[in-house]
Amino acid sequence: MVVHPESIIHSAVEYIDSAVVAQLSTPDMRLCVQYAVTYPARLPGLTRELDLFSVGTLNFYPPDPDAFPLLPLARRAIAQGGGVPAVLNAANEVAVAAFLSEKIGFTDVSRIVGDTVEKLTGRRDAKTIDDLLAADQEARSVAAALI
Repeated sequence: MVVHPESIIHSAVEYIDSAVVAQLSTPDMRLCVQYAVTYPARLPGLTRELDLFSVGTLNFYPPDPDAFPLLPLARRAIAQGGGVPAVLNAANEVAVAAFLSEKIGFTDVSRIVGDTVEKLTGRRDAKTIDDLLAADQEARSVAAALI
């Protein structure tokens, strides 16, 4: 996991031979979402073309645990598997929406997500899409109640 402040590299895959293939575009997620929705087709882009000369340099840093307090929780959620990552994602979406609408402070986001995951960890043995959707809905309800 790396922090890339220019937000030019949107994904990278390392192959067995250690080669890394990256997808670069302007710092705008519309192109990434467009490709996810239209895959495997490639449609004309919704964003301006990437000008590598004006970008100049790409920087990479290890994540600062103080700046990214939910990163360790996300790693644990992935390791636990099942519905826990869905719980974390849903709680994060609810908490971020509350922050953006000025209902909570910025530091409340990590508290709400952490409390929601703690409350629902181990309660979801998600094996189907319906299980994941149920975990998502339950997490949204718990996070909303914590707000």
